[in-house]
Amino acid sequence: MRNYLSAIGFKGVWSAPESKLWSLLSATSKAPTREHVYTLPDTEEIRRVACREFDGQLGLAQGGYIAHDRFRRVYYFPYLIGSTLTPAEKCEIYPRHDGLAVLGVWDYPAFGCTAIFHVVNTWDYMQRIPLSGHSFRPVGVRLSGLAAGGMILIPMEKTEEDRKFQKKYLETMKRDEEAWARGDFAASNRVLRQNEISGRASMHMMGRDDVYSIVDTFFLPEGFESDTYQILGDITAARQVQNDISGEKVWILDVSVCATTITVAVNASDLRGEPAIHRRFRGNIWLQGSIIPTSSTEA
Repeated sequence: MRNYLSAIGFKGVWSAPESKLWSLLSATSKAPTREHVYTLPDTEEIRRVACREFDGQLGLAQGGYIAHDRFRRVYYFPYLIGSTLTPAEKCEIYPRHDGLAVLGVWDYPAFGCTAIFHVVNTWDYMQRIPLSGHSFRPVGVRLSGLAAGGMILIPMEKTEEDRKFQKKYLETMKRDEEAWARGDFAASNRVLRQNEISGRASMHMMGRDDVYSIVDTFFLPEGFESDTYQILGDITAARQVQNDISGEKVWILDVSVCATTITVAVNASDLRGEPAIHRRFRGNIWLQGSIIPTSSTEA
């Protein structure tokens, strides 16, 4: 967890003594931007989550319980709220093994794998999530990711027609994979044939160019943690913000990954290259997501 504090502008805390981290947590929990207090139905334990936001999207959340009118911290996590709502037909949520966080499980065809992410708005679900998990149909998910580092790559040479064709192709593949999941035999044949063609093309090109001149975008599981991934995608928006406590600068990037937008935060000192629209970002991220329930009025 401490590794990702740099992504929200606390790189100095990552390498500092432990006492500096606890001082930061104490200061931000006493003056939160917003907080959520709820009671667990089975134990009647009063839980509190205090959030200190630094730019509307970046924040540091601390959770624990209230006993004898005192807040006792149990966990903390840095977070980033995604900027784009991706519609979701179905999503599953499970409590983490320690019962302190909620994991989202999303079988999203565009990624070609099941995406597991840390749920940012955990307070919306902690009260009613059973130990066996819960499956429901939300409005959508705002995907985001914290990166401990990353690299900016030059864009692939594409005309406007190429971009339109790629967008249409990815949308078609996404529809076919969703139809395949529903049991459409014709769609499954199209997906399998396209995968076969892509595989042959990659083998043919292997050894002639580096992989990043062949592959435009990808979303791959990374490492031993279930919610960490390696991504590559086009930058569609980029802005730099400053953490008002540490003074460190952070890049917030909207990255188009497999026709899906993931908002990524990375410390400016940990990013190699200068971000710009149409350039590409490659890095390892801790995947997060804000699940918007159907009862929400948010569009």
